Amino acid sequence: MKHDDNLNDLLKAWQSPVDLPRNFQSEVWDRVAAEEDNRQSLWWRKAARWLVEGGVRPRIAVPAAAGLLLVALVAGQIQSGVASSREMDRLGTRYALSIDPVAKAQMRQGP
Repeated sequence: MKHDDNLNDLLKAWQSPVDLPRNFQSEVWDRVAAEEDNRQSLWWRKAARWLVEGGVRPRIAVPAAAGLLLVALVAGQIQSGVASSREMDRLGTRYALSIDPVAKAQMRQGP
């Protein structure tokens, strides 16, 4: 951001017609910082901050953690099942080609 000396001088010379509270400036900057945090942070950062700052009580946190672990385990099981299925198909094809000379000849010729 460019610094404009004329603008800085004008801002320093300006007087507010209303008396502001003593902590007005710090409250404004706190709100600006909070808005930037809200805009820049992702949903998972907000969730992590909520958990760390005590937004969740232990009676809620334990089932939530268990549920998250269960979801992760199910997702891992599904993914490993898909990978295992693909590998079994590949191995089955290789085996069939190794024992069937007709299929091997057809694979060499193409469809």
